[in-house]
Amino acid sequence: MEIATEDYFAYLARQADDMPLYLFDRDFAKRCPHLAQDYRVPRAFSEDLFSALQDARPDFRWLIIGPARSGSSFHVDPNATSAWNAAIRGRKKWCVPNPRGQVAARSALTAAACRILLPPHVVPPGVIPSADGANVATPVSIVEWFLNFYTECSQCESLVEGTVHPGEVIFVPRGWWHCVLNLDDSVAITQNFVSACNLPHVLAVLRSPNSQLVSGCEETSTLHARFLEAMRSQHPELAAECDRLDESAACAKQESAQLASLFSASAPRRDAEPSVPPGNGFSFSFAL
Repeated sequence: MEIATEDYFAYLARQADDMPLYLFDRDFAKRCPHLAQDYRVPRAFSEDLFSALQDARPDFRWLIIGPARSGSSFHVDPNATSAWNAAIRGRKKWCVPNPRGQVAARSALTAAACRILLPPHVVPPGVIPSADGANVATPVSIVEWFLNFYTECSQCESLVEGTVHPGEVIFVPRGWWHCVLNLDDSVAITQNFVSACNLPHVLAVLRSPNSQLVSGCEETSTLHARFLEAMRSQHPELAAECDRLDESAACAKQESAQLASLFSASAPRRDAEPSVPPGNGFSFSFAL
């Protein structure tokens, strides 16, 4: 949905919604190039291999604006990318459990903004991802999640929270569940990126036959091939590793298919009479 800037700010001034509109502008750098020149990517996150695709890369940066009670529900960032998020206006609260794994009693709704992260293997309570990870069911609003599930989640030893003030930056690792709840008027900028560390995971997503796992561009079916071609051209030192990973994945896929075929061929028909070996006792035979 597109909305004019003046209309959105007029909405912010008068809204009292339970689920305020949270603005994610992925095209701000195209519409207002000077905004993209007003900041520099932190040096720690300067490696971004998707940049080899230039303008054909998946969506990767957003200007984010939201009023009190706005926020994003639990999700994992797309295409196995990592991300950094910088607060420009409005505090973003993070808390880290103490060494004993105990979280002090507190109200998440008393801070200006609350961000929560959980590692990939810990699915947040109240969140139901599909088996392939392509879809996620969450409560209707982020406030509803905090009211109904935050207390349960706060007891998890893997929980990471904290407070990010204007001018500070937070890193979101690949695959980590995270959400945000703004209790102040908030402005932030975020970018997703591919480093050599998460490159194998990105390649695994791009070559997945499930097109729903790849997002952010129109030609998702060709993204894997286009990315490999760009890597060979601009990052030859990593291209060989990309090819090796793809070859290993292809071999593993072929082996899985062969095993499935063997099991299918050796499985007895349901309408067939079971064969009973002569003599006493039991006999087991595996045709592998």
